[in-house]
Amino acid sequence: MIVREYRYPGVRTDHVRSVYTVRERRLHVPEVVVMELWNREATPGRVFTSRDGQRVRVVKPGKRGRYAGPDIRDAVLEIDGRIHRGDIEIHANPEDWFHHGHHLDTAYGSVLLHVVLWSGGAVRAESRGCPVRSSVFFPPVEIVLSSQITTAFRPALAQAVTQTRTGTRGLLCRSWNDVVPRDGKRAALTCMAAARFERKREEMENRFREIEKCGEDAYQVLFEYCARSLGYAANAAPMQRLARGLPLSYWRDAGFSEKEFFPVLVVAAGLEQSILVALSAEERQTWLRSVDRLRNRIPPVQGLPWVTGGVRPFNHPRLRLRILASWIPRFLDAGWRGRVCGMGRENQSVETITSEVRGLFQPSEPGVPPLGRTRLTAVIVNVLVPWLSLRCTMPEATALRLFCSFPFRAAHSPARRVLDDLGIPRPWNTGDEQGALELYHGLCRSNRCDECLIGFIHHRVAGPF
Repeated sequence: MIVREYRYPGVRTDHVRSVYTVRERRLHVPEVVVMELWNREATPGRVFTSRDGQRVRVVKPGKRGRYAGPDIRDAVLEIDGRIHRGDIEIHANPEDWFHHGHHLDTAYGSVLLHVVLWSGGAVRAESRGCPVRSSVFFPPVEIVLSSQITTAFRPALAQAVTQTRTGTRGLLCRSWNDVVPRDGKRAALTCMAAARFERKREEMENRFREIEKCGEDAYQVLFEYCARSLGYAANAAPMQRLARGLPLSYWRDAGFSEKEFFPVLVVAAGLEQSILVALSAEERQTWLRSVDRLRNRIPPVQGLPWVTGGVRPFNHPRLRLRILASWIPRFLDAGWRGRVCGMGRENQSVETITSEVRGLFQPSEPGVPPLGRTRLTAVIVNVLVPWLSLRCTMPEATALRLFCSFPFRAAHSPARRVLDDLGIPRPWNTGDEQGALELYHGLCRSNRCDECLIGFIHHRVAGPF
């Protein structure tokens, strides 16, 4: 055993000690594969042993977390005879808890169990005459998965890798293609897409009621949801919270120049360090001089759980913030607002909407990356169409038609696997995508087949499943 100090940003090293076991040739395994291994092993009733000898029995495995936060939500575990409900975080190595910044993120304060593949090093808090800061979070129970897999480890790992890459596990209804007619599946997807559209409109409507009390207008809601769409799945929530913390009224009254919008966003978001490390010494000094005179006018937006590790360079928050900064002058411009509302007129085609939105939202400033077709479609479908149906003249039936009519191009969406498993022929549209997403997140992931229209059709045609 090696006992040594291990420095993590934001943690006082006189409060935390790390104990590491030396391991040779530790196999690098992606976190998504560890998640697949855990899903295979963590069946109800399964018993594990924690690193410190506690008996951990799975009562309810929980459901996969979405966006930022713990990997698994609402799990029920029996730990040494006592029932606990909380979240589970999964990593390949124990030290990833700190490398990913979970020790400083309040979203991980509800984690009951830390599941790791390798034993690596156990991180524990030890009081040395003074308590650990209350803002630092540690996993209370930790399980090493590699030594507790029921089958041989190497074959189980290989199978998990294969299933992760190809999605071969599939959905239960994948085997029903000869029983449930294709028209029935299409009808189920159409109903699910309409339900998803109504849920998005209801969520926006609730936000409209909130901002009316704060003196903001309807374009503040559009600004917040456009920021959310820029964040993709990983950083959607912090981007939206940043847009709420720095509303359009702030930008209108603060008196910043357009060139100052980006540094103001970076400082308020707490991402200044990620900018500075990429600059040369001279550029760093120039940045600091220009920002220091603005700091006392920038309110920090606290507790934004940014995800920067494992994110593609083009999707990094600092580039997303650069696009958002280029949008702020447009949201404040009356002429631009009039053009946006003008898209709410009836009988708009998909091609016309796409062309107009490209002109309205594509950045024109040098150094600002343009939006791709997939992200542009996401802004239209998830944000603009529901907003136009609520605050402009677009009829709800027209909005729902547009919501379902754009080409579906996303390469990494779980909707692709759902549509393939259902045997829906290509080309797909956004109605297929939105229906598949609603089906997957609302029913499939929790095996609620008895509540699904496809499951109902199977029950009527072939009997109970």
